[in-house]
Amino acid sequence: MRRKGFTLAEVLITLAVIGVVAALVIPTVLNNAGALQYKSSVKKAAAALNSAIRFRKLRTGNVITGVNNQKDLTDLFKEDLSILNTFGDNKIYTADSISYTFLGSNCEAVDSADLTWSGAACKVLIDVNGDAGPNQESDVENDFRDQYRFVITTSNVIPVKNSFGTRALTE
Repeated sequence: MRRKGFTLAEVLITLAVIGVVAALVIPTVLNNAGALQYKSSVKKAAAALNSAIRFRKLRTGNVITGVNNQKDLTDLFKEDLSILNTFGDNKIYTADSISYTFLGSNCEAVDSADLTWSGAACKVLIDVNGDAGPNQESDVENDFRDQYRFVITTSNVIPVKNSFGTRALTE
């Protein structure tokens, strides 16, 4: 008698093999997808800030003037970002769920000379998913999380490497 189909044991072994392979592959795929989402979101946020700087320069002939505190710095970017909400004097939430926390003052003489977080006069912490977790800073070169540090210069924003490990900004 000829057999048609598979035995129950063959089907169960096949399902077990598929389950093991899926258990090994799925976490890697999900982690990579999250990292790609963070990476594309931070590029979008940086492009929005760079556009705001360019538009301001076209409108006024100068990018950063009259910045005496964090509120002044935040107000410079409010005009050109699609603001959904603000928090305090220096935090902006945009319609795409990105939060920008502006830090610094006396930004008029900023150039590309000092691109360290601690040395920069004007800077911004970008959280690509707002207040949602994990709220950990990214190392711009290797790992992609949801918070990124940028230095604001007179012509653009430049990412700087995280110098405090991968924890939320506390300064």
